[in-house]
Amino acid sequence: MVFWCYHPQVKTGEQWLTRETYDEKHEKGKRKGREYRVTNREELKLKRVVYKKVKVESIKKQRHEYRKNNRAKIRVEKAERRALAKKAIHPDNNKEISKTLYALSARLTIKLGIQFHVDHILPYAKGGLNHHCNLKVIPARFNLQKGSNLDYQLPECWNAPRYLIN
Repeated sequence: MVFWCYHPQVKTGEQWLTRETYDEKHEKGKRKGREYRVTNREELKLKRVVYKKVKVESIKKQRHEYRKNNRAKIRVEKAERRALAKKAIHPDNNKEISKTLYALSARLTIKLGIQFHVDHILPYAKGGLNHHCNLKVIPARFNLQKGSNLDYQLPECWNAPRYLIN
């Protein structure tokens, strides 16, 4: 005997069939499915296209929400990818501190209405590493002016030691 399905009208609630009956029903179901697919080919194709569009839109919406809710995390990951390409990742780098700095730059941008960047004090181009001690939050205009210069002097208020900045 082979289990076929749960059936409420059967005393035990389970319907069991002999192997021959099971094989016949199974083949009949397969045949019906093939016939349905052949006769409704265009309709099924249209359903697949619509399903794919809906699925793609759903995935895009999920990605957008994730990016919106995890901006600091994504920025840290991008910085690490760039550093990895230049072989500039320090083994003691603390991702949580880096993530906090990127989140701080985003909060300052929103609160003050001025664009802020996370700056590498010693730039990649001059041999700097991607390490939380080499990062500082500064206004974007200073970061863009600085570029990869080592001689660039930030205004006095942005040159204070990091442990004094709250």
